Formats: sequence, structure tokens, C-alpha cells
Amino acid sequence: MFSTPVSAYLMELNYPMVQQITTSADLIEYQLNIIDLESGQALNQTPFVASNPMAADGLSRQPVLNFNFNQTIRFEAGKLYKFVLTMNTAESQAYVSGGVPRLSLYRDDGQVLQEVLPQINEQFNLMHPPYSMRISVQKPGKITAVELPMVLDHSMNSGEKTLRLILTSYNNGNSESVSRLVKAKLIEPGDGRGERLSFELEKPPLIIEHPQAVDLYLGLDEGEGAIMVSTPGMAFESSWDDALPLPLMGYSPFQPDGSGFSVPISTLRCIGPMMPAKVSVFIRS
Repeated sequence: MFSTPVSAYLMELNYPMVQQITTSADLIEYQLNIIDLESGQALNQTPFVASNPMAADGLSRQPVLNFNFNQTIRFEAGKLYKFVLTMNTAESQAYVSGGVPRLSLYRDDGQVLQEVLPQINEQFNLMHPPYSMRISVQKPGKITAVELPMVLDHSMNSGEKTLRLILTSYNNGNSESVSRLVKAKLIEPGDGRGERLSFELEKPPLIIEHPQAVDLYLGLDEGEGAIMVSTPGMAFESSWDDALPLPLMGYSPFQPDGSGFSVPISTLRCIGPMMPAKVSVFIRS
């Protein structure tokens, strides 16, 4: 999702990490469509097409993807737009990650703005494998419910959908799964990322006997739609790109609602001389 405070033309869009992971020697071709979220219509008459550029050695491909638009796409101030990136090459797979996509915008006053897309999100439907992720659970106990803060059907199909959530734990080498079905329409855009969806596991809950990774799967069982899951996730950056701070057994460094750090970030001065006093500051924080 993207919105700009001023009207401007789109000049360039850069995905910093798009890499082919299939063994085929065929070059993957990607296509991009830009959708006006309010009307559901594409701003472009035909998809924009791009491929990974050739590396300096002339043999391999750079793991980046660039789209140039020559001022054919105009964004109006305050409106929401969706960027849909798909593969146009049959039986191919690609890995999209590594930072946020960046845009170059040309304003009416002649200034060039550099903006970013907030997040890359995966959509799934009846023909698509379930959305999956691995969750680190640090404290033993029972999982009785799962709440997804932002879920949206990007196709805006008004029909009811049935979503299935499956959680799998691994205790003493044995796997245990619980599942739950929920019916919803998921067409309320909110801030553009959708609405809250709750899965009550009821009986039995999922038992966590020790700190472990729990697998989560979310799929569309019935209905038609293109389901997207978003999160108000934290962003991490340091001179080493470390994802710090990390949760420890029985302690999470974040607020209960996930909105921020439980200690002022100014007390965690990661960048600076390595000295004994720095260790004591980290411990106190």
C-alpha cells in the first residue's frame, strides 16, 4: 500500500532483493500492476515488465529489480494505491526480501521525492499454498487464541470466506496440531491493511511445554478472494543490521501490544566504542 501527501508522477520503483531460486536457466520475467484501491482499477493499461539486470561479470544476474515509468503513472495526493508484483514465467520461483521497495516521484514543482513502500505482503487464495510463518514462543503455557491485527481481501469480493488456521507445536520430538475455522468477508480496508481477525482455539488449546518454534499456517478453505495478512511489525536497523533486542526466556523487550520497546530506545546505544561501561548500560536497560 502506498499514499503520497502531494500529487506526483512515478518515475522509478526499485525492489532491492529479488532473486531467482529455481534451477532453470530461463530468465524470470516479472510484471507489475498499480491499482487504485478506491476504484479497484489499474492505473496502467498493460502490465509493466522487468527482469533482473546483468551483473558486471556478464554471466550472472543482479538480485535487484527496477521498473522505469517515464512519467506515465500519476498519483493523486491522499489516495491509496496497491503495487502487485507477479511472475510472468511459467513454473518459476523467486525470493523477494531484503529491505523495502523505493520509489522516485516527480512533483509538479519539479522536485524529485524518494519514498518507500511500507512492507512486502504475500497474498493467498484457493489455488495458492497456505500462508505460513514460524513463531518463537519463549514461555511454556497454553495458546488459546490467535489474533491477526490486519487481514484484507484485496479482490474486494463481497462474498463470505472460510479461513483455516493451523498451529503446530513440537514437544519432546512429538508434533501436535490444532486448527480453527473462521468465516468473514474481510473487505473493510481500515487504513488500507484490513481488519482484525480472531481465531479462538477453544478445546483443546495448544500446549507449549518448553521454549520452541511453533508453525502457523493460514489458508482459504472456501470462498473467493486474494487474502493478505499485514502486521504492525517492528523495524530493526544498526550498523550491523542486527535484529536486536531479542526476546529471552520469560521476558520480551517490547510493549504488550507490540507497539514499541518497553525501555526508551535512547538507553540502548548500540553504536559507540566497545568498553566495559557499555555492558553495564545494556544490563541496566
